[in-house]
Amino acid sequence: MTPTDPERPLRVLFATRADLRTHPGGDTAQIVGTAAALRGLGVEVTVGGPDDLDPGGFDLVHLWHLERTHESILPFRRARRAGRPVALSPIYWPPGDAPRVIERGIRGGARWWSEDLKNVARLARAGRGARAGVLEALRAGWARARCELLVSSDVLLPNSEAEAEMLRGELALSGAASPPRIEVVVNAVDLEGASRVLAEAGGGAREGVVCVGHFDVRKNQRALIEAVRGTDLRLTLAGGARRNHGSYARRCRRAAPPNVEFTGPVAPLEALRLMRRAAVHACPSRFETPGLVNLEAGSMGCALVLPDCPPVREYFGDEGHYARSDPASLRSALRRALDAGPPAGLAGRIAERFTWPRAASQTLAAYRRVLANYNRRA
Repeated sequence: MTPTDPERPLRVLFATRADLRTHPGGDTAQIVGTAAALRGLGVEVTVGGPDDLDPGGFDLVHLWHLERTHESILPFRRARRAGRPVALSPIYWPPGDAPRVIERGIRGGARWWSEDLKNVARLARAGRGARAGVLEALRAGWARARCELLVSSDVLLPNSEAEAEMLRGELALSGAASPPRIEVVVNAVDLEGASRVLAEAGGGAREGVVCVGHFDVRKNQRALIEAVRGTDLRLTLAGGARRNHGSYARRCRRAAPPNVEFTGPVAPLEALRLMRRAAVHACPSRFETPGLVNLEAGSMGCALVLPDCPPVREYFGDEGHYARSDPASLRSALRRALDAGPPAGLAGRIAERFTWPRAASQTLAAYRRVLANYNRRA
C-alpha cells in the first residue's frame, strides 16, 4: 500500500450500482450530494459502477449498501487486493428492529438462499458494468459476502445513532475480533433546490396528501391507498416501480379509488414542488432508515406521517405523526397530521442540521482517520 501524498488532493472512488442514474432513488441523491459536497472540500471524487474502475488509482474506496452484495463485494475485494482502505455506507435497517445473525459459512448461505436466487435473476438480466459484480456475489454466496463487507470494511458510515447501535449489535453477534470503526454521517437535503422551489411557490395554499418514492413492497403504498379509501383525502403517489416490483405497482393502480392519483417517476425538483403543494407527506414504509424523502418533505413545510422505527424517531422526535404499516393506523396518523399542520421550526432545524456540507465534513473526517491509520502501517 502507498501512503497518501499530502501535497495532492485526496482521491476517492465511489463504487456504486451500475444503474445509479438510469434508475435513481434515495441513494442516488445521497451519493450525488455527498460527492458534490466533498468536491467542494477539495476531494477528487470519481463515481463509477461496480465493474468500472481500478481501485489502485485512488486513496480510498467508498461503497454503498450493506445488503446489496452484487454491487459491493467485487469493488471491495479489488480494493483489498490493491491495498486500499474501504468505507461503507450501509444504508441499513433490519425488518425486525433487532440485530440479525447472518452466518458466513455454507449453512448461513442456505438460510439466506432467497438472496442468492435474487442474484441469479440479476445475472440473467445484467448488462455491461454489472455482470462481473453479480458473478462475484454468486460465487461467494450472499451471506458470506455480506459478512465480509460488515466485518472487514475499515469504517462503517451509518446515517443515525440507531443504525450505528444496530451495526454494533450485529458485529458483536458475528464474533468479529477487530470490528471496523463506526462513525455517523447525517442524511441531508438539497437546500438550494428547496429554496428555489419555496421561492417560486410563494405562499400558496396546501391541500391533500403526497407520497414520493419507488413502488416497492417494503414501501407499502398499497396500505396507504387503503387508508384513504372512502375518505375525502386526495392522495398523490409519485414514483416509478423498482426492478422486480412492477407487478406490485400494477396492483396498486388497480386497487386505487378515484381520490388517488399516480404521477409516475418525477425529477427531484418536481418532487419538491409536489411536497410544497401538499399539506401532508406520508411515508408508509414497513421499516426505514431516516429517509431522505422525509427530510425533503419536512424542509418543504409538510406535516409528516412516518413509520415508527428508531432511525426515523431519532431524526424527527415528536415532530412527526407515527403509524404502523396497516391502513387503520395510517388513516389515523393522516388525520392527526392534517389537524396539527406542520410543526413550527422543523424546516429551519432541517436546514441547519441536515445539509450536504455537514455530511461531507463528517465523511471526510472519517476518511482522514482511516487513512492516517493506513499510513502509520505503511
